[in-house]
Amino acid sequence: MVSGEWICEGGAGEEDEVGGGVREEAKKQRSKEVQMRVLVTFAVEAEFAPWRKLRNLSSREINGITVHEAMIGRAAVDFVVSGMGLENAQSATTAVLTKSPDFCIAAGFA
Repeated sequence: MVSGEWICEGGAGEEDEVGGGVREEAKKQRSKEVQMRVLVTFAVEAEFAPWRKLRNLSSREINGITVHEAMIGRAAVDFVVSGMGLENAQSATTAVLTKSPDFCIAAGFA
C-alpha cells in the first residue's frame, strides 16, 4: 500500500493536453497496456484456492513450475504455489522471476 502517492499514470488532477478524439483514443490505448506485473506466491494449494474461484485464470509452465495468470485491472498477475519451506520458495520464485515482476507478494498464513 502506498499512502498518498499515485503509482500509475492518470492520478488526480492529471491534465490531458491532447485534443478531441485523439485524447479518447490515447485513453483507450493506455487502458489496454499492462501497467505493472505482479507475482503472488503461496506455499500450499489451500491458500491459493480462493483466488482460483474468484478469477478466470490461464495456466502455463515456466521452468517446471505451474504459473496461473490473470489480468486484474491493468496489472498482469502471476500466481504460483511454491510448496512449503525455504528451498521450495526459492526454486519456484527463481524459476518465474524471468518475467521480471514489479512487485512480489508472499501470501498465505504462517
